[in-house]
Amino acid sequence: MEKVKHYIQLVLMAVLMAVPVWGFGQSSLSSDIAGNGDNESVICGAAWNNASGATQSGNGQIAQVNLPGGSCNGNARDNSQYLLLKNFNTADEFKDIPSNAVITGIQVEILAGNGANTYDSAITLARSQSFVGTSKQISGEWNTQAFPAVTRTYGGSSDLWGTTWTAADFKSSNFGIGISVRADTTGGKTASPYVDGVEITVYFSPIDYYYDGTGDVQDTSNWDTNPDTAVVGIRPSGFGESNVRFNLVNTYSTTPDTVVLDSAWSITGAGSTLQIGSQDPLIATGWQMLTVHDGIILNADVRINNRGTLNSEQIGAGTFTLLNMRPLGRLQYTGAGNQSIPSLDTIYNLTIGGSGIKTFEATGEIIFKEDFTFAGTAKARLSSNQVLIAPNSSSEFIGYGPDNYIITGQTGYLRQQVVQNADSVIYPLGTSTGFTPIYITVGSNGQTNHYEARVIGDVYNDYNNGQPTGSAIGSNTVLRSWIVNRTNTDNTDDTRVTLLWNDTDERGDFNRDSANIAFFFSGGWNIPAGPEAAVAGPYPDTYMLSRDSLGIFDNTPFGVGDMQSPLPVELTSFTAVKVEDHVQLDWNTASELNNKGFEVQRSRDLKEWSKLGFVEGTGTTMVPQSYRFHDDAPMSGINYYRLRQVDYNGEYAYSGVVAVDFAGSFVIDIFPNPAKGGSVNINMNNRDNEKMDVRLINIHGQEVLNQSTYDTNMKLNVESIPNGNYILTVRAGNQIENRKISIIR
Repeated sequence: MEKVKHYIQLVLMAVLMAVPVWGFGQSSLSSDIAGNGDNESVICGAAWNNASGATQSGNGQIAQVNLPGGSCNGNARDNSQYLLLKNFNTADEFKDIPSNAVITGIQVEILAGNGANTYDSAITLARSQSFVGTSKQISGEWNTQAFPAVTRTYGGSSDLWGTTWTAADFKSSNFGIGISVRADTTGGKTASPYVDGVEITVYFSPIDYYYDGTGDVQDTSNWDTNPDTAVVGIRPSGFGESNVRFNLVNTYSTTPDTVVLDSAWSITGAGSTLQIGSQDPLIATGWQMLTVHDGIILNADVRINNRGTLNSEQIGAGTFTLLNMRPLGRLQYTGAGNQSIPSLDTIYNLTIGGSGIKTFEATGEIIFKEDFTFAGTAKARLSSNQVLIAPNSSSEFIGYGPDNYIITGQTGYLRQQVVQNADSVIYPLGTSTGFTPIYITVGSNGQTNHYEARVIGDVYNDYNNGQPTGSAIGSNTVLRSWIVNRTNTDNTDDTRVTLLWNDTDERGDFNRDSANIAFFFSGGWNIPAGPEAAVAGPYPDTYMLSRDSLGIFDNTPFGVGDMQSPLPVELTSFTAVKVEDHVQLDWNTASELNNKGFEVQRSRDLKEWSKLGFVEGTGTTMVPQSYRFHDDAPMSGINYYRLRQVDYNGEYAYSGVVAVDFAGSFVIDIFPNPAKGGSVNINMNNRDNEKMDVRLINIHGQEVLNQSTYDTNMKLNVESIPNGNYILTVRAGNQIENRKISIIR
């Protein structure tokens, strides 16, 4: 496996305004603060004027040399002396280079200008009052424009300039840079280049300290730079050192080792981290755990590496910052009370233990990989609009049950992959009052898919996009709704859903020997052809039911009722048409349960409704039924109609709204219908040069779109409109036309 190292880069500008910047590469500290500038003799070299002007850029001062600078030994003086800049060590940034840092490269950036006819002669680093290593030259003329100056870069992150370096070199006043240029003076040419400033960046590997496995972990004498506990390396000066990694790695035992933190510990150096486990899975021989007791402050940025375990018992929010995890790491929350799990995009090998509720802090999507283990009596809770994702079948829940499960709340979801023609997948979900999981299976005629599920309390007579909008059904049901969603558009009718509940979740009049699973779709509950007896679940006092050959739609609610439960009638169609001097209403049902009948209601404004009549229902039946009603005295103008379906026990539910304009009509065409894309075309071919008002009304009588047009051929944007059945109303002058339209994606 390729080893990937994470490093820190500190970029520091001339006026010392920089802040640490995370990056990938090598660590660096840089400074362009030179304490002094001077000339260093070069045979026949011309001196730089105002050499100290190059010690800081942007201060209005520059160092400049004029070439040729007279003659020397009968020849033109066309070389400069060295412009020597030293005392970079006065900058705090160079002072912060760790004393045992491994230097990997040096980069020099010279801010230069007015360089017509000017070329590099030698760019050389200085140490111990002498130039060392190899000098640099970049081919080509210097920047010819006078202002602004342009940066010339020498060396880099892996260039040591032909020698070796230690941190002490950069902390010495004798470290510096010498700059010598030459001019092309042929044909009487001259040159007057200048240097406005120099920035030097030192690259180094971050320092690693290792715990020796003995004594107090907060004692620096138990840490050094050698992972071999038999050999003592350099010890840290304290836990405030910058840009270092403190590694808790079990290299001394093949058995797991645990370090228990029972007093406050702070790792405060800028860019420093606490690493639990090894960055390379081949290095560590045993697991290493750090346990943080409740009430103990761990003030550190923490990474969990391979074979590393962080076990937090801190109640409430933790005092440490968890940066990331490696695939062979483990994260445990085992406190005796409620705890917060830090925000991470990906979590590996998570254990929820102890007691109380462990709440994920992150919003959006959280991916968990490998094992999600429950222990003790702990439960996990998802925050609002949070999705916990198990991306494939290798992610596994362990130890779930009546005391251990995930609380999704009203808007959280658990997403898992369900493989075609494989074992059922359990969603170990529940509410704050009990464990009520759902099992999903996809048959051979289905398709491998990712399904999302959540559980909420009670079952309702209406839902909008999986959220209850109606009233709770008051009798003969289980007090749960299971909401299921699929993440792609496949809707093959070969999904099996199994629901589990506790006897305490049942309403007192619920009969589990004559029960069924229903799902809510298109404004009503879809009830199977016949009841069946619930079977005993795998846990004490639990029961289960299954339903096969299902197609899962977006945010489909499932519920459990018995043959007496007042789940609303499944209404498959409802239409209203003008027939001579009256309006004819027709509707059909797929199934009915305790259906006393339908109260037909009419309105002029969708606000006030009046009863027109009552049509007797069929009671309980699984055979489709058809009904008709005539409004023999319609009002002039628009007439809106709806049905109030009433059960024998007084429970009721409303249908969608249909409308007829009794003042007249005109012809419109709608295509495509159903609308499967983001728009629908409307051809109003009898209306020219007259304003038309176009409205879209959902099955609840709510207006979801309203716009006006003079165009008889318009494209209506329905991209933001949810799937479902709607009434499209077009009004022109005193006439109105209604059409039923379906949106299916």
